[in-house]
Amino acid sequence: MNPSPLIGIWAVWAWGALWQVTFLFALVLVANRLLRGFPARFRHTLYLLVFAKLLVTPSLTAPWSLGSALVPGSEPTDSWLALFSDPIRGAHTLDIFDPSVGVEGNPCFWNALAIPQSYAIPVTTVCFGIWLIGMSGFFATMLAGQWELWRAINKGRTVTTGPLLAEFRSCAAELGIRVLPRLVLLGDAATPFLCGFRTPTVVLPAELPGMVERDQLRAILLHELMHLKRRDLEVSWFVSVLQCIFWFHPAVWLTGELLAEERELCVDEALVAGRRVEALRYCRTILDVCELASGPVQHAMGFLGPMRRVSEIERRIHNVLGLRRLSAGRLAFGWSFLVVFGLAFLPMGVGEQATGEYVPVSVVSTPI
Repeated sequence: MNPSPLIGIWAVWAWGALWQVTFLFALVLVANRLLRGFPARFRHTLYLLVFAKLLVTPSLTAPWSLGSALVPGSEPTDSWLALFSDPIRGAHTLDIFDPSVGVEGNPCFWNALAIPQSYAIPVTTVCFGIWLIGMSGFFATMLAGQWELWRAINKGRTVTTGPLLAEFRSCAAELGIRVLPRLVLLGDAATPFLCGFRTPTVVLPAELPGMVERDQLRAILLHELMHLKRRDLEVSWFVSVLQCIFWFHPAVWLTGELLAEERELCVDEALVAGRRVEALRYCRTILDVCELASGPVQHAMGFLGPMRRVSEIERRIHNVLGLRRLSAGRLAFGWSFLVVFGLAFLPMGVGEQATGEYVPVSVVSTPI
């Protein structure tokens, strides 16, 4: 009895993505320390590289790729390293992968680890089933949450006239946003946030406009509209989908949290550095919004809202107050570093020169 070729393809893909993303995440944490003195957009881009890696096949290779460095020759022992560096080509070196037809016969890479076939097939199939059930559950949860959010927002009051809408239009014009998003006042909202898919919507707590001063309200509107201008909403959906697919990988969820934190810092820096808000007044606005959100609410919802952990709020305030303008040379160095980092570590597969002609390693096989 052989498992479905689809399960075999999934097995080598999942294993490759698992170890490669883990390794890249560790490198990103180190690189993040090197970019600590740079603007948040550099670290935000760095975390985006982890999610970009999830879209790249584990077999993507380059002459300098990690897999090629680990598997320099064609000795039988190198075939074991090839399995971990690049499971698709590694499986080929172990005589269980034919590049002309794909995964064939007994496709799962467990055989290369000398696991008897009678155990390998059920284990691979069970793992595939668990992944499929988990992914379906996370997608269902995400869609159900968006449905509840949509229903709640539809109960709010859409602002169509008045000074609040005029201020909203003025903020959008200042940021160069031509298509004005929907503005909704919602009593159950804990904080302002931006949400939506086809129709972006800025949601404000119903009592907020009457509890803050005009310049603070303007800063809040500019903050949410800056998210829209930066296309953070699309990035948030992209990240959420990948987290549902890779729900089993802790590094993917942690990267999403770190990315969201840097995203807020990016918006803060864009507003303060662009002189659209005054730094001290902006920090006061952040604290006031946090204070308003500390009361009892029914929903604390939304993709892109300013309220997160207390430590993050403190970091945002310190970042705004300590914001410094970097020289052109230092900025050029930062972007060059990110380009080199991406080119160096996005391809991790084994090059053709490393796989060579291997003597197939025998596989333990037990008749079913």
